[in-house]
Amino acid sequence: MRNQGRQDTPVPGPFDHHHDHHQQDRNHVHRGVLDRGHDDGGLGEHRSTALTISYAMGPAAFLVLLALRHYRLIDVLPIWVYLATFLIVPIVGLAVNRWCISGRIAPHVRLATHCAAVTWITFLTGWGPVMVMSFTIIVVVNVAQFGSRSWRPAVLWGALGITSGQVALSLHLLPCRLALGPAQVIGFLGLFVFAFTGRMIGAAAEQTEQADAAIRHSEERFRSLVQHASDTTFVVDPAGIISYASPAVFALLGHLPEQLVGAVATDLIHPDDRDLVRKRTTDRFRSAAVTDLEGAAPAPTGTPAVSSRPETGPAADGDPAVPPVGSSQFGAERSSGTAGNAGNRTDTSPTTDTSPTTDTSPTTDTSADTDTSPTTDTSPTTDTNADTDTSADTIQSVQFRMARADGTWCHAEAVVSDQRDNPAVAGYVANIRDVTVRAQTEAILAHRASHDPLTGLPNRALLVDRIEQALARRKRSAGPPPVVMLLDLDRFKAVNDSLGHRCGDDVLVELATRLQQALRSGDTVARLGGDEFVVLCEDVRNRPEAVDLAERILTAVDQPFTVLGRRLSLGASIGITTVDDASGVDTLLGEADVAMYLAKARTGGDRIQFFDAAAHVPALHRPHTADDLATALTEEQLELYYQPIVSARTGAVTGAEALLRWRHPDHGLLAPADFLAAAERTGMIVPIGTWVLSEACRQVQRWNATRPPESALGVSVNLSARQLTEPDLAEAVATSLRSAGVDPSHVSVAMELSEAMLPTDDARARETLHLLHELGIELAIDDFGNGYSSLRYVRDLPIGMLKVDRSFVSGIGRSPRDESIIRSVVALAADLELAVTAEGVETAKQFDFLRTEGCDRVQGYLFGRPRPATAGLPIAYHLAPERSPSPV
Repeated sequence: MRNQGRQDTPVPGPFDHHHDHHQQDRNHVHRGVLDRGHDDGGLGEHRSTALTISYAMGPAAFLVLLALRHYRLIDVLPIWVYLATFLIVPIVGLAVNRWCISGRIAPHVRLATHCAAVTWITFLTGWGPVMVMSFTIIVVVNVAQFGSRSWRPAVLWGALGITSGQVALSLHLLPCRLALGPAQVIGFLGLFVFAFTGRMIGAAAEQTEQADAAIRHSEERFRSLVQHASDTTFVVDPAGIISYASPAVFALLGHLPEQLVGAVATDLIHPDDRDLVRKRTTDRFRSAAVTDLEGAAPAPTGTPAVSSRPETGPAADGDPAVPPVGSSQFGAERSSGTAGNAGNRTDTSPTTDTSPTTDTSPTTDTSADTDTSPTTDTSPTTDTNADTDTSADTIQSVQFRMARADGTWCHAEAVVSDQRDNPAVAGYVANIRDVTVRAQTEAILAHRASHDPLTGLPNRALLVDRIEQALARRKRSAGPPPVVMLLDLDRFKAVNDSLGHRCGDDVLVELATRLQQALRSGDTVARLGGDEFVVLCEDVRNRPEAVDLAERILTAVDQPFTVLGRRLSLGASIGITTVDDASGVDTLLGEADVAMYLAKARTGGDRIQFFDAAAHVPALHRPHTADDLATALTEEQLELYYQPIVSARTGAVTGAEALLRWRHPDHGLLAPADFLAAAERTGMIVPIGTWVLSEACRQVQRWNATRPPESALGVSVNLSARQLTEPDLAEAVATSLRSAGVDPSHVSVAMELSEAMLPTDDARARETLHLLHELGIELAIDDFGNGYSSLRYVRDLPIGMLKVDRSFVSGIGRSPRDESIIRSVVALAADLELAVTAEGVETAKQFDFLRTEGCDRVQGYLFGRPRPATAGLPIAYHLAPERSPSPV
């Protein structure tokens, strides 16, 4: 209802600038919105008016008396009597106030003088009893000048004056034009009315002063909160001019408040963010068109000329350049580095990350030791923070970049409210806080979620998204179908075995650089894990052109790699498949995988192979098929290795994570990365997962039989994405627990899910997780921070534990940002009453940091590598700072 009067006129937003009022508003800036200082709420103005009226009544009364004397309506006295009386009163008042009498006596002397003068004049006229209400003027004047505390002495002295005048009439000392009886009645009745009127004047003054005091106290408290708040408060008038800036603006932007008063609000906002801010504010406040910024008045002294800056600029505190908001990805830079075996032995479990992006030519840092995760700008180009406030006069959490005085940009989050109808504000109030650190952390997490931490290339999640985009474009256009190439290095295992994983990581980083240089700018190269890379090429017109691209890749790989002074010659096998309308992402990758294995099987590698249906059948003879996996399960070729999980506080072993191995009769012991993808694709992961849970529970029961109840071990197993889609998963888990004799209320059983496989809109999967939770299963998010770390999952799903990804743990002591992320995760878990387990702990320094920061549990090579059940588990570890724990 409040804006009905504005419906015919466009309502400007707080960040719209009206040029026709600009100069006028700049020259007439009102600073007093919040800086009212010692404002008395209007009481001083009322007092001044009352004093003016009271002082004017003296001369007016003198003239009235002269007129009445002229017409002989009062007793005739010499004029000098009236004149002397009217002069004596102000003279005595000034003397009393300025010189001679102490504070307590001064009001009484002044009031006695006033009352004597009024009594003298009133009763000498002969109409004294009728005019006794003239004493009310004394009360009004003194209350107006000295406050409500003066009404009592004023009434007291006025009553004495009236009484003395009446006594004088009774003694016939003063003239009276009335009969004595009526005069006495009128006089004393007037005395009562005077006293009552004086009391009412005093009470009204007391109420006014109390109300004014409350207002002043409230304003002072509010002013104090605003002046000392860490958030910055801006008041922007309807013309888009800043009329107030709180002192916190210096910490935010490096400007003094007075430097910004009179500035155009949009001059402080990054040019790429202005349309977003305007849209959010004007849409919510029912504004009409957005005014063009060209021709805006210059920014205040020290403000960067944002309208002429390039789209990238230095970020705060030495951070890398910030890309424009219009970028549809989380930056062009990528992190590189290694986390020991987390590098080229990355778990290749499929993820479901579908972050949209258009980055098709990422650059790679060839350093394998330094974490160069970008601090990429995350200012939103779309409305990523939905308004939750239903008020039409407030918007929630609009984010943008603001110009600092030193020329850098900070990320800000603002809540804007419409206070134009409030006369004390007459504009928009924006409460702004600095969220630069949060934005950079979110950018790091988002970047890690879509890029491989070792090579900086897109990971499987980003690759899946780009393939899906290619499929969608294929449906909309009649152009040539894109192709998918899967590349696997030949003889790479020998590099890891002979030179170590660090050297293998160096080879992979250099290979990533070569692949990007060999491909076209529009192609995408991603790392699936280990030494497998996928290339997505569009605008490939025919098969010879695809072969040409693949041969360019083989030529780049054939160049020798130099590692530790040794020249290594490695080849590559490439499987190629074509994107068509019927292809799905899993189908495409499976086809390319089959073609790649055919290339290795037929010639030993270093060749190109296209996928065709006839080639699919013989490709299944490799040991990654459903038949071989079923045989492995029935013939007990599968084994479980156990890695201890240790309490960071006490050093006690609280449980173990069960890790699957395949002891293949021909290929030896295979790691999960060698066969789990095939198990997922063929569906064998479901019975294998059931076997893992049952066997792990039985083994923990055997261990607990020899342990005291207070030190009973728990067990943790991994839950695959395919298992989660099974409708009877909860029933199968319950059966496995019963068959093993495990009661989850006494023995901790945890099931770990990777972030990428957490259900989004799958109601059945969510229901399954809740059923598992009701069974007593503890659900954990594995590799937390390495995928899409959406807090919505933590809020909506019955999650009980977060497992910090090893890539962050490896950065302890080397990367302050990794340490900050770990602190944030631990603090978040503590607030949500979740347990935190850190993976990949390999050094005492990492362990000491995690224990100091409050991490609950740890696991890693520092406490032991995964080992068979026959090796057993220790009870506890001695915890000694700066050296490795020793088992007990």
